[in-house]
Amino acid sequence: MTFWNFKPVIRNESDENSGEVVELRIEGDIVDDSSVWLYEWFDEPHTAPNKFRQELKQHEGKTLEVIINSYGGDVFAAASIYDDLKKRTGTTIGIVSGKAMSAGSVILMGCDQVKVSPTAMIMIHDPLTYLGYGSLSDFEQVVNVLSAVKETILNAYQLKTKKSRQELSDMMTMEKYMSAQEAVSLGFADEILYNEDQTIQNMKGFSFERSAVLNSAKSPVKQMQNFIEQKDESERVSEIELLKLELDLM
Repeated sequence: MTFWNFKPVIRNESDENSGEVVELRIEGDIVDDSSVWLYEWFDEPHTAPNKFRQELKQHEGKTLEVIINSYGGDVFAAASIYDDLKKRTGTTIGIVSGKAMSAGSVILMGCDQVKVSPTAMIMIHDPLTYLGYGSLSDFEQVVNVLSAVKETILNAYQLKTKKSRQELSDMMTMEKYMSAQEAVSLGFADEILYNEDQTIQNMKGFSFERSAVLNSAKSPVKQMQNFIEQKDESERVSEIELLKLELDLM
């Protein structure tokens, strides 16, 4: 079973992407080339770099829609596919359908534009390994490798989001799950699909609305301050303290 599905998509003449558009679906595990035989043996969907690269070369210069629905997999395989997407000519649009988790999110960062279904999620986390037997030096080496791998993943996230490495590192450590709104707000995605009328608001929109509510409270607060200023000095101190307590609760 092939892990991709390249399919020409017909566009309307009025579409800005008119012309031949190729749809690519990435589903299943992202695996190293050496593991392909095992997935083929069990007829399991998978994504591996070499065959993908060979097919991708046939669509140079065309608009490519990369539809990702994957829990992730091998980070080195994902890094190789990321490079192939970044180097190609033609616009590459990443579309999250369902999920782009772990190594799947790394591939997503290789796209020129990222769009997220309102029902999809993006997840990022620290790199993992399954070494369960070894000496102290073996485990120390594993720590060094995982730290280096994390730095390479941070490079991809930082190029896309423009956020600080520390902030992104903290997100990875906490195993950050992002809704469509949060992915856009944090810079991992550019827009939410099917949201032409902006019915679905992102997190920045929510913050703005909350600020608007707080700003709208300034008028009655100002009236209270004017009232307090009319009191004598002994009464004014206690009422100002009360006002501060009320503001702290907002």
